[in-house]
Amino acid sequence: MSLGNPASDVSLRTGGVLRHQSAFCDGFLGFLSEMGFAPFWLPRWMKRSSTGRPRLAIVTCIKNEGEDLVEWLCFHRHIGVSRFVVYDNLSTDATARILESVPFRKDIALHKVAEESAQKFAFRDAIRRYSGILDWAAFIDGDEFIVPLGEASIIDRLAELETRGVNGFGVHWRIFGSSGHKSRPPGLITETFTRRAPDAFSPNRHVKSVVRMSAIESMVTQHYFRVRGNYLLDDGSRPGPDFEGIGEQASFSQGFALHHYITKSHEQCMRKIARGRPRPSNSKTKFRPPDYWARYNRNDVEDSRAAQVIAPIRDDVLELRQQIERATRTEADDRG
Repeated sequence: MSLGNPASDVSLRTGGVLRHQSAFCDGFLGFLSEMGFAPFWLPRWMKRSSTGRPRLAIVTCIKNEGEDLVEWLCFHRHIGVSRFVVYDNLSTDATARILESVPFRKDIALHKVAEESAQKFAFRDAIRRYSGILDWAAFIDGDEFIVPLGEASIIDRLAELETRGVNGFGVHWRIFGSSGHKSRPPGLITETFTRRAPDAFSPNRHVKSVVRMSAIESMVTQHYFRVRGNYLLDDGSRPGPDFEGIGEQASFSQGFALHHYITKSHEQCMRKIARGRPRPSNSKTKFRPPDYWARYNRNDVEDSRAAQVIAPIRDDVLELRQQIERATRTEADDRG
């Protein structure tokens, strides 16, 4: 399975329920990294590659995303992501089992977060905890896939941006609908949900950020981070002082899109609406509006690019997912 370099160490580093713990340890490692020291015992993911190439991590906050988590992890590993920092908002599904079972589990850091504003808390904690430790990081959700649109890799793109003094950039959404599925179909998200909204669809103006961790000055929203140096939008412009993560229009000229599988099937979308957002229970935006399905179930354009990207590892991903599902069922039967 060409998903990196699986090691014999099968342990999963776990942060416990977060209450700003291990600050000294994380800060010390970050200090060493920022000062240019890379002792032999410093974990591989904290260092630049031997060729000096950038390293990309993903920071995410998830809750009950287990159905498609194997694919999400493997897809991003396949395009060049070397590290995952996962904040689990008290999931009750197979999330923990999946994170323990993927071949690159040694490159996953798991933290459990119990805050009501879970994503905001998680992203701010990641900035504090991993600044100066991680190199570049994409702050995205578990239903969002970074999709290269051409031959250039995301790592090539980061290396090129570094030569221009760029420390952050925004990748626009492409909103995908249900592709007519009433319930979760067999197969992978990237091959079964291939119809999306046109690029002019207003929500596609949203960006998610890929930033150098050591350059972050502040998190404006979960979509946009202010950085030292330059932050570029896809059209090459710089965000204004009031920018919060929504551009004038969606643009994909730099060769990447963020496929947002926002509805999936009708049945999955209804569960998502009932679950609510990771926000305080008294928040006016805790639950999605009644027209959420009608608004976002857009299927105007056929787009199979993500399926093309994952094709070389498709069978391996399906096999791994099936193995984990079987093991999870066996454990549940044994407990029952």
